[in-house]
Amino acid sequence: MAQSRKDRQKQKKRKARREKIARMQRHTGGEVLVVPHGGLVSMSAALIDFMEIDSQVWPDEEQLRKVILLGMVAWNAAIASGASREDLIQSTTATLPPEVRAEARVHLKTLIQRKESLFPDNKRLMLDYRLTMQPSGPYIQIMSSLDKP
Repeated sequence: MAQSRKDRQKQKKRKARREKIARMQRHTGGEVLVVPHGGLVSMSAALIDFMEIDSQVWPDEEQLRKVILLGMVAWNAAIASGASREDLIQSTTATLPPEVRAEARVHLKTLIQRKESLFPDNKRLMLDYRLTMQPSGPYIQIMSSLDKP
């Protein structure tokens, strides 16, 4: 299947951004802080889309926090491979009550497949989050890494 013009433009912009970062790193001895802006997907928006979080459905903050954490684990596991992925799934399910571990494992694997199909090129890890409940609904902020090399 041929790439659309829009996809080619996005790839070209990403390549240019990576080249710019590489040039900056060469000039600073590898130390550079890049603040994502213009062109990068908001990781908060990505999580909301990925988990299909609807602001009107989550009046309970505790349940929403669990959903966010599950989504972050699945997202990061989808970026990991092999033993690292399995270790992340294993360590996460080990923290759950024994009666829900098998179901959680299946749910995580489903979410991993969803991340791989919806956001295959996004290799940024989700590191932390902040949730604020507002009258208009939850406000989610995600702290993430730069693209995984």
